[in-house]
Amino acid sequence: MSNINQLKSIHKYGTVISISVILSLVTGIIPSFVVSDWLWFSRSGSLLAIFGIYLIWQDYQAQINNDLDTLLDGFSDHLEKNTKNESTRDQIKEEVSNQFDKVRVANKKRFQNIEFCLVTLGTLIWAYGDLINKLY
Repeated sequence: MSNINQLKSIHKYGTVISISVILSLVTGIIPSFVVSDWLWFSRSGSLLAIFGIYLIWQDYQAQINNDLDTLLDGFSDHLEKNTKNESTRDQIKEEVSNQFDKVRVANKKRFQNIEFCLVTLGTLIWAYGDLINKLY
């Protein structure tokens, strides 16, 4: 897999998360409107909480960091093959490695925020989603 494709794969996680959350909520809201029973919306909250826990598990398994490591290894191999000067190569490797460390920290914070929000939102919907029926 080329470095560009690996980088696109890493950014695909955000898209998958967004689409999954939207689909989960929509599949709970539509039946709730149709049958006027908001238990379906409440059930979609439980799925959202489970999805958030799955993301926490994926983060724990460090899948995203593994993808970043694979990308960095591919770049290092490319650098080894195409750079003749060893000091320049080592300097570039260190700079790129430092940048990847910054990306790791940023991704870790971003995914922790997403995980917290998903589990919290899912739990709130799961607990109180059926009460929307009482509002109107």
